[in-house]
Amino acid sequence: MSLQQYYLGIADSHDAGIALISDGQIIAAINEERLSRRKMATGFPSLCIDYALNRLGIVPEQIVGIGLAGKASSSSAIPLTNDFANEDGTYLASQCAAELIDRVPGGRALMSSSPSISAYRASMGLFPNRRLTYVRQQLDQVRIAAPLRTFDHHDAHLAAAYYSSPYADALIISNDGFGDGLCSKVAVGNPEKNSFDVIAENSFFNSLGVYYNYATLLCGFTKAHHAGKTTGLAAFGDSSKTIDVFRSMIFWDDASGRYVNRGGVFRNCIAKLQKQLSGFSREDIAAGIQNHCEELLSAMVCHYIGETKRRNLVLVGGVHANVKANQKIAEVANLDNLVVFPNMGDGGLPLGAAYYPRIMMVSVYPIGDLTMPISGHRTRTMRY
Repeated sequence: MSLQQYYLGIADSHDAGIALISDGQIIAAINEERLSRRKMATGFPSLCIDYALNRLGIVPEQIVGIGLAGKASSSSAIPLTNDFANEDGTYLASQCAAELIDRVPGGRALMSSSPSISAYRASMGLFPNRRLTYVRQQLDQVRIAAPLRTFDHHDAHLAAAYYSSPYADALIISNDGFGDGLCSKVAVGNPEKNSFDVIAENSFFNSLGVYYNYATLLCGFTKAHHAGKTTGLAAFGDSSKTIDVFRSMIFWDDASGRYVNRGGVFRNCIAKLQKQLSGFSREDIAAGIQNHCEELLSAMVCHYIGETKRRNLVLVGGVHANVKANQKIAEVANLDNLVVFPNMGDGGLPLGAAYYPRIMMVSVYPIGDLTMPISGHRTRTMRY
């Protein structure tokens, strides 16, 4: 009698975790913070793997495919403060380089251009992947020898949300801070192929999620992952006092179908916001970014509903942890159904990563059951 087969998804960025699927069913999904008691724990989720295998009585040989969310070759752990500093006060070299380029005349346009982002994303597979080597070593220690593949951050978001939703013809939108060089992807379901096609993407340079972090910092919350406090604080402020500052720095461009940042990146942008918002209460700052966030996301959704004629919407990504913004979308968009993936942040990436290895090995993957045919899946933005 053959053993039941499982597909393992892993995320090792902030809110690391795993997911297991078998026969198209979600068997387990757990995040490392629940076991380590360290909020939004980063790094390889060893406790999750030990717990899931022991709790379910799974032997390593039963795992036949492994997906790792994110294609970046370096560690996926990101700085843990709202100005994107490490906890020891230092900054990543890549952040310092981005800030320097941003200050050079013409550098901002170069850094935000599609060719630059495409070059960056293409480079992710050119360098020795120390992260992949480390993950493989950790798996070897628990005798899991199944093939390991990495998958794009936003593709994992989209896959987790779409294949667990009941709508084969959905419009799927992912919005977060950044991952693999992007802050957003938009896709449409393909009912004939039980697949989805990516139709748009946006550079990390234009990230709305990052702007929300900046505002959260100015509201006095230095630690990351406290954006929900800003959302709550917004109810006590007057957005009319500060919203124009945010509108002047990041805005929706209907022609390109994306929101566009003209305020700079990281500490460059924070300094501008500090100067222009000096003297305003943190309640008014929170209200300004919250209402502007609602404006931008509503404009984005309405744009792509009009373009695709889809009336079922699936949202995913950390930005959509903002329930007030989701409520606004539901009020203004012409929708039949709205689904927000429950673990919309990076803690939900393992489910999308668990999905991908199986489509390489089986032919049927029905919608709503985490299954789809392998044919027709890859689009111009999904090249593994």
